[in-house]
Amino acid sequence: MIEMGDARALGYCARGVRAWCKRHGIDYMRVLAGQVSVAEVLAIGDEMGRMVADVAMRRAEEAEH
Repeated sequence: MIEMGDARALGYCARGVRAWCKRHGIDYMRVLAGQVSVAEVLAIGDEMGRMVADVAMRRAEEAEH
């Protein structure tokens, strides 16, 4: 799942993430609650989403070890 911290790790601000969510029809509150999947973000097909998804996947991998 994507977390707001994943976006912040890339230097994205809340305003920018909120605008991205609005552009792509994602409820910003779901992002804040950690309820947006990596697959959902990758399906959008834009660079910002891909980068945030990469951070989320690395975070999950590190948590497993």
